Amino acid sequence: MDDNQDSVVVIGDVYTLVGRRDEVIALLSDTQERARPQPGCVSFSFAEVVGDPGHYVVVEEWSDPAALRTHFTTDAFTSYQENVGELLARPSEVRIYRVSETTRPVDSGPMDPRRAD
Repeated sequence: MDDNQDSVVVIGDVYTLVGRRDEVIALLSDTQERARPQPGCVSFSFAEVVGDPGHYVVVEEWSDPAALRTHFTTDAFTSYQENVGELLARPSEVRIYRVSETTRPVDSGPMDPRRAD
């Protein structure tokens, strides 16, 4: 990754052992809270997938590639990597996206039921 002004979005699927949920939640919560204040972290969240026990999604946004590379060297990331392996049911799947433009839709307000047809 070169260092231009593109932001970086990371989306990962983490497949954990269902019987170790409490340990998984503790690790994910700790990692999330330690990552969020890092320089360049725009957002960092784990979420449990509805209807798929043990499956979590991580969504991270970093201001630029350098911020993500720095995150990979932190104690928060290293600790996560050292501890997650024994909690996995299968390998995680991670995708890293470079984002050059973001559009935020404007809320058009509440729907008028008279105009529904």
